[in-house]
Amino acid sequence: MKIAITLTGDSFDSPIDEHFGRCAFICIIDEKSNDKKFLDNSAGASAAHGAGIGAAQILSDNGINVLITGHVGPKAAQALEAAGISAYAAKGSDAAEALDMFKAGKLEKIL
Repeated sequence: MKIAITLTGDSFDSPIDEHFGRCAFICIIDEKSNDKKFLDNSAGASAAHGAGIGAAQILSDNGINVLITGHVGPKAAQALEAAGISAYAAKGSDAAEALDMFKAGKLEKIL
């Protein structure tokens, strides 16, 4: 399974970025290998419109199964659902804490 987490910075201890489409960075975690990569989302963060749809496409292109973020707008939600990506809400934590909470079943499913 591949998990994406929206972050304010490019490290695993960065806080969750609560704005999916306009997040600063997306961390992608491959659970099989435990590899992590960080994608700069500055293009989405500064987009005039369509940021959520663009970010959903990035996740789909990277084979993401699960998204952990703060909030997903309605258009992004449609794009994520069409791609078969589930989303969970995590607020006020960093990537490591959010991932642990997801694995423990403690995050609210929003999609």
